[in-house]
Amino acid sequence: MGDVLCYGFDPHDDALKAITDQIRQKAAANAEEVYEELLRRGYRFPRRQELLTATEGELRVAGDCANLLLKHGYVHDWPSALEMIRDAGYREMKADMAETVEVVHRSGGVALSFADASLSMWAFRSNEPELSHRSVMLAYGRMHDDCISERLRWSNHV
Repeated sequence: MGDVLCYGFDPHDDALKAITDQIRQKAAANAEEVYEELLRRGYRFPRRQELLTATEGELRVAGDCANLLLKHGYVHDWPSALEMIRDAGYREMKADMAETVEVVHRSGGVALSFADASLSMWAFRSNEPELSHRSVMLAYGRMHDDCISERLRWSNHV
């Protein structure tokens, strides 16, 4: 696993949107599975709607469940919340790197792959003039399964 930094692609490309939608759908489905498992174990979240107002109470990612655990006082820190959701079935959702690179190339973009997450994050955060005015997509995956870190981001600015 690694990271792919892509730029200069068409952000309206249907194939890229499909990859993004697939990751979002899988992440939301896994979040619901984790939530249901937490409910089965006896946890209750009466403030879900209030705490998830930005998404109208909808779970987007399993990290939303971790936040609910924290805000309802079931755990006192983020590492404990992560441990609970992993135990309840959290899985990382990953974009297929080869498919992503192929689709980016077809849409006119350039893809740079990195085996080390710190290298790609440096490139993503850099203020290189060539990148600053291009659309960027970062398919971000961590090397370890112990973190919620999967991202598929669209941005119009670096």
